[in-house]
Amino acid sequence: MRSTFTLLAAVLFVILSHNTGCAQQKVDSLVVPAAPDSFKVVFTTSKGSFTAVAYRNWSPKGVDRFHHLVSAGFYDSVVIFRVVKGFVAQFGLSNSEQLNNYYKGLPISDEPVKTSNKKGTISFARSTKDSRTSQLFININDNAFLDNMDYGGTLGFPPIAKITEGYQVVESLFSGYGETPSARQDSIAIKGMNYTTRAFPNLDYIISARVSKIK
Repeated sequence: MRSTFTLLAAVLFVILSHNTGCAQQKVDSLVVPAAPDSFKVVFTTSKGSFTAVAYRNWSPKGVDRFHHLVSAGFYDSVVIFRVVKGFVAQFGLSNSEQLNNYYKGLPISDEPVKTSNKKGTISFARSTKDSRTSQLFININDNAFLDNMDYGGTLGFPPIAKITEGYQVVESLFSGYGETPSARQDSIAIKGMNYTTRAFPNLDYIISARVSKIK
């Protein structure tokens, strides 16, 4: 069930984003406060909890967006829809079609890769130039080839954080569907977990994600 925090965020963003359906790409037009230089995020999932530490100097725009999304409750009750053994675990489509459309219309610009996509790091997914929005993937292998992969003339996927506790939880995520759910992203973006619980009932999901200061 979606949290009250996520519902409030969805309502706020729908009110602010009356042009969500517009096809025009508005890169970096969402102004958010700068994130702390580093901070923890505790992810509670259907398989247990893991903790990631984000580092702003790795990807300032990416980490600012990550901090904003977590603080708004965006990743509460979202399905981990793509788990490919030996590769990645991906998530970041909310249960609100309006909220997904909002961020789709507000991608952040690309940044250079400053650290490698090693096992346990977290990066924003993207498909073309300047297309990072809300989807993240966890590297469940050393995927250094992602550091230099060419998308529209921009190289690589800059990591924003790394898992420091509970990595065994990531390794236990259900991977039996492989890439199949990822091919249904349009349906997931529209219907969220109402769709995936019927079509892919074994998928794991994030219950909540919360920012925690580094002591």
